[in-house]
Amino acid sequence: MSNLHSQVNDNTPVLVGCSQYLDKKGPEGLNYLDILKIACEKPLNDCEAKVSLKEHLDTISVIRFTGDTPNRDSATTDLWGYSNMPRSLGNSLGVSVPNEIYTTTGGNSPQLLLNEICNRIKDQKMDCALLTGGEALDTFVSRLKDGLEVNWGDNPGGEPESLEAKALGSEFEKKHGIFEPSSVYPLFANSIRGMKVKAPTTPGKI
Repeated sequence: MSNLHSQVNDNTPVLVGCSQYLDKKGPEGLNYLDILKIACEKPLNDCEAKVSLKEHLDTISVIRFTGDTPNRDSATTDLWGYSNMPRSLGNSLGVSVPNEIYTTTGGNSPQLLLNEICNRIKDQKMDCALLTGGEALDTFVSRLKDGLEVNWGDNPGGEPESLEAKALGSEFEKKHGIFEPSSVYPLFANSIRGMKVKAPTTPGKI
């Protein structure tokens, strides 16, 4: 075993703790920040390390939420906002780190962020990172339906690094309603169906 250990590079990325928190309280559920805090407190103790992971963290990275998407054409855009969620989370955990990363919105963001962090650890650009993400859309929508306030948000200052900060869709796509996943994914499905089915098909209105 010791021989195998000696063959592992010291900069090899290793997952030392993980957890998941599921909130099913409807309109009484937690906001984004509180959900992340609970989810992150558990893995910081999960590995039963003899040293404090909080003291060794140099990076906090957060996957952006659906509702916190910049330039989103939505009636709910102005209801809240987290200008620097990594720092907000760090403050709630009692941690201050030099590296703060907030990804763009997208289904590829979790894997993209994990890949980036692993590469930076390998390249000795960071040592110990916290990677997290969550969604409180059900709670948010439930509160709107019940006429409850949604006073979520925090502005702790600073500007996090934006990973893959590219425009989400072109103006041409938005003009034709090709923006929301519920509109885009059916196009993919119809295209795949068209390739697999030899007989001519007539896609329904999306």
